[in-house]
Amino acid sequence: DASREDGRVVTDLLEVDGKNGKAYFEICLTPVIGSTEPVYRSIAIGLLDVTNAKAYESELNKKDKMLMSLLESTSNYLIRTDMEGKYTYVNDAFCEKFGFPREQVLGKYYAPTVHPEDIKECEKAMEKLSVNPDGVVIFEMRKPNPAGGFFNTEWEFVFVRDERGEIVEVQGVGHDIT
Repeated sequence: DASREDGRVVTDLLEVDGKNGKAYFEICLTPVIGSTEPVYRSIAIGLLDVTNAKAYESELNKKDKMLMSLLESTSNYLIRTDMEGKYTYVNDAFCEKFGFPREQVLGKYYAPTVHPEDIKECEKAMEKLSVNPDGVVIFEMRKPNPAGGFFNTEWEFVFVRDERGEIVEVQGVGHDIT
């Protein structure tokens, strides 16, 4: 590949086994053009150690898989609300378990999805979280059963921050304890 006659740069990833495990290098081969005519008699070689970047990419992939397993979980309910208590995200398990079509709850205030007697507990939980914004608040609440009655659920709530560190959402992860 390095002797391409079209003058294109060739890059590839090189994997090397070493004493401390694998190392990764990005190798770049660039034909050197002659001054009077396009004769490629030499090649410039660039070598960049990308081992740390590959390790970081691997960690991100692991975290991404863990997050996807949580999002796709059939036993954990994942929700997010804005700071006014309106749903911004609900996972499939939440919609299926409690019988809410996603489009019916997104952008809507959370209270209709909670037993009326548990709304005060939700408000108290948010007050506790406001006092300790880096903490986790755990509490129980009842959620409607589409077949009638309610499910007993336990939830963990945390604040979600944006890239500037501002609190922008509340995230809850819940499960059935009925």
